[in-house]
Amino acid sequence: MNSELQPVSNEISPEARALAQHLRDLFRPLRVSVRLYATRCHCDPGTVSRYLNGTRIPPWPFVHGLLAEVGVMRQVPLLGAVVDHTRELHRAALRVSNMGRYEVQNLQDQLEEADRSHRRAEIREQVLLEALQSRQQRIAELEVTMRELEGAEADQQSEILRLESRNESAQDQITRLRQEIVSLQEELGRAREIAQSTQERCNALESQLESAEIAAESGNESRNAEALEIALQEAVESNSRAESLQRKLDRLTRENVPSARPGQDAAELKLSPAELTTTLLNFLTRKTEEEMRAMGRAIGLHYPLTAVADLLRELNKRHESSIGPQVCIYFADRSPQEVFDLIMDLGWDFKTMNGRYLPDSTLTWFTWGADSQRILEMIHLFAEFPSDEPIRTIFKSIAVRKNHTEITELVGSLSAEHRQLIIDGIATERPESKIPGLLFGLREADQIQFADLLIEGIAKSRIDSIDPLLEIFKSLGAAGERDLFLFEQARRAHSKG
Repeated sequence: MNSELQPVSNEISPEARALAQHLRDLFRPLRVSVRLYATRCHCDPGTVSRYLNGTRIPPWPFVHGLLAEVGVMRQVPLLGAVVDHTRELHRAALRVSNMGRYEVQNLQDQLEEADRSHRRAEIREQVLLEALQSRQQRIAELEVTMRELEGAEADQQSEILRLESRNESAQDQITRLRQEIVSLQEELGRAREIAQSTQERCNALESQLESAEIAAESGNESRNAEALEIALQEAVESNSRAESLQRKLDRLTRENVPSARPGQDAAELKLSPAELTTTLLNFLTRKTEEEMRAMGRAIGLHYPLTAVADLLRELNKRHESSIGPQVCIYFADRSPQEVFDLIMDLGWDFKTMNGRYLPDSTLTWFTWGADSQRILEMIHLFAEFPSDEPIRTIFKSIAVRKNHTEITELVGSLSAEHRQLIIDGIATERPESKIPGLLFGLREADQIQFADLLIEGIAKSRIDSIDPLLEIFKSLGAAGERDLFLFEQARRAHSKG
């Protein structure tokens, strides 16, 4: 099938001959004709033939594509040493044949490496930011617990001693978490410095590259301008995402710790569901949005459990659809058993007037704010439920909102069936911008097998829209090489299927 290969020309430089021979050694195991391969890579057959006989030096994207084809054929990525050797041969041949193109290519290599370093720094920054958010959320939860303990009145001395012990434990955890946050903030600062330096490197190389392109225009061949424009666009997008992360961190810093709970002797909390419904409807015309939210919080956290479902029914009966969700948001902070009991009391098909399912929403809010232990307890409570919808709601919420640290904590305690539900949820629901950071974190936590299964699920579910995700991993260079190869392999398998 390789009979179309023309002999290596005798009228070329030793460097061009060495490159041509190396490319032919890579090409032969593919067992395809020059014409067929030219069709694959959208090139003219005569051009490909000249690349392989040394009379013309191919652009680097063609060489890179040939290396990728060999890796797919062997079903394992080529060793870095092979890629490096090929790059050295290509640059040597380019240097003796066209110095202008060589200088442009050299600057492009530096720009691509700087951009890859910038993207790796950005992903590291995202992982650190997620860890920081997790610690601050835990501090907020513990401080709420402390305030509840401080406000509780014990009738017996033994109860007082027990509460004091819990209070001290919570204080110890807060101190430890604050120390972790300080450490994470320092590391996040260092990550930002690296991201800034790589961005400045990209800007400098861009200026140099522009000058080199002007000088190279007088040569015999010009570089691939489209590839450069894509690289520059990716650098701009990287900077934009870094600015977005900065805005998120600013919002996180401004967040207030949840306020202490209102007194349990508040007059409204002693009313019956029907009386409280009337009071709330009257409040809607006189209270501010913030005051109504505070009332919803007080009811959700402290209104008697047996009366909350009756209150939601009364609100539904009177066609009021804004207060119920507020109550459920804060009710979701109660214990797993109480949240489960409310859902059972309402019934899974209980609808509000605007068509939303309050039980489903309550379970979603519970999962978003719960730690691993509370989530596992809720999964256990729903184990005997006749429908699998509640369990699917839990795992969909985990897939969309939880970071890699929380997912790692859960995975080791779940059955294979439940792990698959998380994979399915991430594959179909998680934003693609959050997938690289999740895979990066999972591999750092030694959850390599789970990460590989996740890639398989994503490739299967997003087979028609996976190209943008592949571009992200291509831009990461060595850091994204394994995931890129697994994604491409999985996509080929599902395409054949």
